[in-house]
Amino acid sequence: MTIKLMNRVGGLGKYKNSHSFFKIILMCFCFTFVGCSEKPTNLLSLENYELPSGLVMIDKPVMDSSLEAFARLHIPLSSDNKIQGFIVLIIDDMGLNHGFASRAVKLPPKVTLSYLPYALHLKKQVTNALQAGHEIMLHLPMEAHQMMGQDTVPNILMVSMTPSELEEKINWAFSQIPQFTGVNNHMGSRFTEWPEGMEVLLRSIKKRGLFFLDSRTTAQSVAFTMAKNMGLPFVQRDVFIDHFQNEQAIYQQLASLENIALKRGYVVAIAHPHPQTMDILEKWLPTLPEKKLHLISVKDLLKKFH
Repeated sequence: MTIKLMNRVGGLGKYKNSHSFFKIILMCFCFTFVGCSEKPTNLLSLENYELPSGLVMIDKPVMDSSLEAFARLHIPLSSDNKIQGFIVLIIDDMGLNHGFASRAVKLPPKVTLSYLPYALHLKKQVTNALQAGHEIMLHLPMEAHQMMGQDTVPNILMVSMTPSELEEKINWAFSQIPQFTGVNNHMGSRFTEWPEGMEVLLRSIKKRGLFFLDSRTTAQSVAFTMAKNMGLPFVQRDVFIDHFQNEQAIYQQLASLENIALKRGYVVAIAHPHPQTMDILEKWLPTLPEKKLHLISVKDLLKKFH
């Protein structure tokens, strides 16, 4: 949670009966509990298999839009025929709530954890996650089309910024987290549609030998095409597990990602460290071996397709 924002709230006593006071309180709730999550696009839902693959390797981007053709290209993924599909699971919005984040760290080591760069005591949190064996990502804040108070998010990437301003924000974010392997967007429906800004970001990522994972908060994201043209290791989200905090909805999304993994060979899913999500994941993850599904990190998935 940002100190700047909390200080603003603390100085609003004289507005306690005003509309402005309640708007600020709502902003604090957003940053603290939901990490300013944006509504995801349905571009890569289970019903839309005909869309292009979301995996781009340095030398061999897959552009075939047919699921069957994709399967012919990439299955089997393992010499062990007991494994029929791989699951990449990323937990986003890590770091703001230390209790929630600590619980996520106790998930199996192949679960990838993506930390917001403005979380408090971040290096200590990330060090603990690394010691537990997790792959670490940077969850980089980017401008959304509609999000109240997003200009108060520390060092968020905005479409109004110059290339030098963007580089300054990117360098700051990269300096906050030790030993991360890739970057994905926090919010970003507006920024990921902006070629000029994405050019600056993706080149910074490539220069450091990292990968980019597009959370796909907009169907108009330019990340896929630009990463392909740059030769940048890239992957994009297939399923948001817990956009709706409802047990039935979460289990439906888990069933969807299982089907995608078994039919296509892999799936990329994003969840968040909400208590209900953790309750369900702790029960669901041990069932994967009997379904011939296997957890894998983003970096290891990219290696398998290189």
